[in-house]
Amino acid sequence: MKIQNIKRQTVVLSLSFLLIACGAGTDDETESNESVTPTENQENENEPENETEAETSGPVDITYEAYTSSNPDCAEHVGEFYSSDVIDVNNSTTFDGEVVIESSESDCTLISNGIPNHDFNDSETGSFAHEVIETSYNVTLDRSPETAATVTAFKNGEDEGIMLNGVPIAILTSTCWDDDCEWRENPFYGPKSRSIDSNHAHSNSNGEYHYHGNPKDLYDSSGLSESAVVGYAADGFPIYGPYFLDSSTDSIREVTSSYVLQTGDRPGDGTEGSAGPGGTYTGEWREDYVYTQGEGDLDECNGMELNGQYAYYVTTTFPYLLSCFKGTPNDSFSESDSSARLISKEHTHPHN
Repeated sequence: MKIQNIKRQTVVLSLSFLLIACGAGTDDETESNESVTPTENQENENEPENETEAETSGPVDITYEAYTSSNPDCAEHVGEFYSSDVIDVNNSTTFDGEVVIESSESDCTLISNGIPNHDFNDSETGSFAHEVIETSYNVTLDRSPETAATVTAFKNGEDEGIMLNGVPIAILTSTCWDDDCEWRENPFYGPKSRSIDSNHAHSNSNGEYHYHGNPKDLYDSSGLSESAVVGYAADGFPIYGPYFLDSSTDSIREVTSSYVLQTGDRPGDGTEGSAGPGGTYTGEWREDYVYTQGEGDLDECNGMELNGQYAYYVTTTFPYLLSCFKGTPNDSFSESDSSARLISKEHTHPHN
């Protein structure tokens, strides 16, 4: 995992390090900030003489770090990490985060306590309705995900992915206009927006901190370089920040969503039993937006294939993160027993 430090978003210090799976630690003798692929002799010299030496390297501090590795393989990010004294701003309390990423030939396992590596609950419009608490996560990521014949829709109450800092992605809210949730609330709609913090996240009724949208502190927002991997969807495909190299212009630019806000009026008149909530399309509901092929760079799931690799991308407009699964989600993202999630997975939000 390669990262760079963004301290309180005022000072940016570049930091790169190479993690070697299966017992190796970081190479503290690297003289530059750029990753270097060692020669065969160098690899032998850098390998620890025994397991004890590797263990003494200890967890890596990722407090206020932004990720810089673009390698899509989750095994690239193997290691033990921590963050210390991140601040719940509106409650003036501090937390420590813990993340462990392990890999096998077929998959990766990410274990965390759900605490981000950046400050949170910093909205000036109000504090989270529920205080954040530590939550145990243990999820499995496929190292070789494949696209399915058809896309898979999200299910309420299940996480859609997890970021490298160990915080889950929970796109859907439980607030709907109708019982069948054919019209589901958009948490970023201004007049009804939740107490979303600057990383477009908040807590649910269980105190679980989770992202609904752009996790801006996890990547370099300068737009001067291609975005790194910031997390993984439940189907194993990587999630990148919003910047990519456009081969048609040989320049780096922000990726664009293919969803557009519909014009005119919604169906129904908003009364019980009508066809819909009525009123003008404003973005209040997720269904106010419609996927329009070719409108932007990304497909209906907010992803694209680039250089032979399919991935999802963060966007600054709807749907912000992924909007469906291109592959098959792993069951670990929906489990709630002690082997995976130690706290109930019901994802609810308070009504305004």
